[in-house]
Amino acid sequence: GIKRRRIQAAPTDFPVIQGRLGIEQAVRLLEGKLEVTIHHGDDSASRLLGYRDLIKIPAGTARSLRNVGETDALFVVMLGASKPQLPTYPPHSPMAGISRD
Repeated sequence: GIKRRRIQAAPTDFPVIQGRLGIEQAVRLLEGKLEVTIHHGDDSASRLLGYRDLIKIPAGTARSLRNVGETDALFVVMLGASKPQLPTYPPHSPMAGISRD
């Protein structure tokens, strides 16, 4: 369940393959042990996350998360964007006209 904007997974929770989101994700483990599996067709690759480990999951990637510890796993999922929106400034701003290219 969700706890203070964090996700908590019990050791008995069953992993579900999550769909391909159009945005990238980063998963940071705060407590416990978590197995993250990336799926591509019939192939998959898994990584075990420990305390404060972080993994980035590219946009469009199917994945699953599984608690492999004996206690609850507490983790944060951060969502990104496939292409960040760059800020714009009014003409009178000191930042107007500055290019990021």
